[in-house]
Amino acid sequence: MKVCVKCKVEKSKGDFYWNRLRNKAASYCKSCTKETVIAWNLANPKKTKEREIRYRKSHRKEIAARTAKWYLKNKSRNNENTARWYKKNKDRGAAKRAKYRLSKTFATPKWSNEFFIREIYHLAQLRTKATGYKWSVDHIVPLKSPLVCGLHVHNNLQVIPSSLNSIKGNRHWPDMPI
Repeated sequence: MKVCVKCKVEKSKGDFYWNRLRNKAASYCKSCTKETVIAWNLANPKKTKEREIRYRKSHRKEIAARTAKWYLKNKSRNNENTARWYKKNKDRGAAKRAKYRLSKTFATPKWSNEFFIREIYHLAQLRTKATGYKWSVDHIVPLKSPLVCGLHVHNNLQVIPSSLNSIKGNRHWPDMPI
């Protein structure tokens, strides 16, 4: 048993975080440590945000893998949350869909081959029927992203499982700058 320095409550050693810097058990219990960290984060929002940005940049692949794993594990929960959001925000959902349709219209050049584009969408439907889970058409280079905007043409489309397409969003593409 050990006494927490902050709350002065005697707790088992399992209720303390291991302090790697000092190579010994920390003197604050887990609940007091969390409370202290939350208070510090609230008192230092700018530093907290900067630390979060640095972490996300340096751990991009691990975060993407964790997100993909979570999404596949919680697919129905995520779909329920999305459906609930669209039901609650009908106007915003309609605006979002209209904006996407419009971006596809403006991203489709006159020289694009509509036949091939339709065939790719048809392939996604066939794969959905054949496999029993949803497939969707993905823009390899996203139509709209902070760094690049792709075109709605047949050689920028691929058929992938919807779960992977949702995870990818408009954040990843081949030869993406780091």
